[in-house]
Amino acid sequence: RTASTIFAVLIAFMEKDLNDIEWVVARMKALLAANGTEHVDFIERRVDVEKSVCRRLGTLIGAFHEAVQSTIPLGHPVEHCLKTLMKLYETLAQLVKYFLSLYTLRVGTISGSFEKLVKLSGTHLTQNIYTMITDVQTRQTEQFNQQGNKQQKNRKAGKKTPDLLKENIAAAGITKVMKQSRPISNLVYAIEQYERYLIQLSKKSKVNLMEHIKLSTSRDFRINLANLDSNEKENEISSDDDNDAAGLEEKAGVQLAEASVADDSQTLFLVKAMDKVIVNTV
Repeated sequence: RTASTIFAVLIAFMEKDLNDIEWVVARMKALLAANGTEHVDFIERRVDVEKSVCRRLGTLIGAFHEAVQSTIPLGHPVEHCLKTLMKLYETLAQLVKYFLSLYTLRVGTISGSFEKLVKLSGTHLTQNIYTMITDVQTRQTEQFNQQGNKQQKNRKAGKKTPDLLKENIAAAGITKVMKQSRPISNLVYAIEQYERYLIQLSKKSKVNLMEHIKLSTSRDFRINLANLDSNEKENEISSDDDNDAAGLEEKAGVQLAEASVADDSQTLFLVKAMDKVIVNTV
């Protein structure tokens, strides 16, 4: 019971710290583009400011490194964590754009503390985030399947559900799934934008900042091999009991016998076509 509460307090604290850092980075970019004494003063002390920002972001990355490896409760805790992670990567992207401005204005270069921060984000956070996303999606699917099984048991028990109520339940389920998937897609986009700006900065600085970062690969689906094997076995059983499928198989066999086969490749093509007819019928 206390896990969700403690986790919410932790994420809220990190989010507040991120808001402060985000404001500082925006101020750094504004002073860099400004004219007059403010610009000169900032250029003189920018290295110390950059070190401070990189140190605070590194601390947050370390905290998130532990958080994303935990089994975060589904619902609001997961959603809050994903949104805060998205803000973190958006702040990192803004910091990268700040360093791009340094090269554009020719007033400085990237610092060692920034290089360490980039390495930390690649080795300690990004890949763990994708592992967390997979875990969250798996648990959400299991939860959804449990709800579906419960409804199926109610139908078998004779508990009838009005058509209007069924439509409302279906609509609510779709809305819930879309709401849960939106923070994940937003986070993936923020990570990819951060990596995109890093590639640009690598070209400008002649420093390989992507050395410790594995480029993100976003997928809209995952292949569940266990379910695939199970479905194939069910299809095999169904095909044995299905007389219509047997009739189609016999018909396809006759067509094969009557066909004029020129070579082995033609034979292989016809066999595959027969298999496709049987599978589609099942």
